[in-house]
Amino acid sequence: MEVNALLNEIIDEVVEETETEIVNELKSDFHYNNEWIFQYERNIKKLKKKNKLLEKQIYKACNHNWVRDYDDLYSRYKICTKCKLSNIPYK
Repeated sequence: MEVNALLNEIIDEVVEETETEIVNELKSDFHYNNEWIFQYERNIKKLKKKNKLLEKQIYKACNHNWVRDYDDLYSRYKICTKCKLSNIPYK
């Protein structure tokens, strides 16, 4: 009876150590993935800011040819046939 109890105790310790290792590895992977996600989100925000600045520059530089946007019949804005921007002032 004592041998069985000792074996069960050893098995329980091995299982617990294995589970802890697996959980730690999964947590590490999770952290690594989150870091990549945050890095990509920062890059996306930077690129969106750059695009806003580029839109401003395009809006100021283009000799616009405004036409109604037939894809959006209820829109009050027009679209430039050259730069494809709407007639919203880009400040």
